[in-house]
Amino acid sequence: MNTCPWWPLLAVVAFSAFAAGPVPDFRLQDVNIRSNREGRTVSPRDYNYQVAGFYFATAST
Repeated sequence: MNTCPWWPLLAVVAFSAFAAGPVPDFRLQDVNIRSNREGRTVSPRDYNYQVAGFYFATAST
C-alpha cells in the first residue's frame, strides 16, 4: 500500500496560507435609532469574547 504520510501536514500548511489574519481595528457610528448606543462609535472589538453578528448594508435612492 503506497500512502503519503505527510498529506495532513500539507493540508494544514495550505489552509494556514489562505487563512485570514487579524485586521486593523475600526470604529463606525451607530445610526440605528432603536439602539442603546445610537450616535456613539462602536467597534467589533467592543464585543470580544461574546457572540456577535455584523451586517454592513448600503442603500441608494
